[in-house]
Amino acid sequence: MGLITDLTNLYIADTSNHCILKLTATGDLRNFIGQCGTTGSVDGFGDGDNSTNPTRVRYPTEMIIDPLNPTNFFFLDGYDQATGKIRYANTTASDVSFPYVPGGLAGGKASSEVKTTTLWTFAPTGTNSRINGITAFSNKWVCISTGGGSSNTPMWTDVNQSSHGVYCFDRNDAAGNTQRIIGSSMSSSTRGGSQIGTDQELKAGTQVQLNQPHGIAFDDEGNLYIAERGSHVIRMVKRWW
Repeated sequence: MGLITDLTNLYIADTSNHCILKLTATGDLRNFIGQCGTTGSVDGFGDGDNSTNPTRVRYPTEMIIDPLNPTNFFFLDGYDQATGKIRYANTTASDVSFPYVPGGLAGGKASSEVKTTTLWTFAPTGTNSRINGITAFSNKWVCISTGGGSSNTPMWTDVNQSSHGVYCFDRNDAAGNTQRIIGSSMSSSTRGGSQIGTDQELKAGTQVQLNQPHGIAFDDEGNLYIAERGSHVIRMVKRWW
């Protein structure tokens, strides 16, 4: 379950119910994106009514406010699925530029409450991907982390069957390609050690091995922090552009 706020409303990713809820400043909790209890992955205009809302979401997890549009947010769709998505929730009437998507825009909400748009689709190696975290920086990067967990815990895939990396997309790139890889590639299940250590320190991001990266966040200067669950450390990647 993910939680974010635009300083007016609180948004809650109800992962197992396949929907995103909105808690207003007046204490009104209601459906916002998707139909709670119904799985799917469909973009559209959300009207907030669970019975008629045409949007669908599958196992939503983490969300992050768009640094350029602070009432809009990115969210992850497809936890525990072979294919994951970075999707965008636009709560304003204005279009937002993303050159890679059809038409180059994430459309405004018109007369509805929200308009969702799928920005990037990706399939890390492994039967079921573990899309763990998402973060964004300024007008440049949107990054996600993937990595398996413990094979004896039902909520996680085996650690050797999933990519262990952080993958960053340039929101201004018309080709929509992954522009930065930290850890293993999406086609590899190579991971780092499971104990605290310094063997991965001072390496280039493309050479380091991560072990179950989860939460990720940028600071104001553009340095990236990775909570590496499997190694029990928080790592910093210096600004690279």
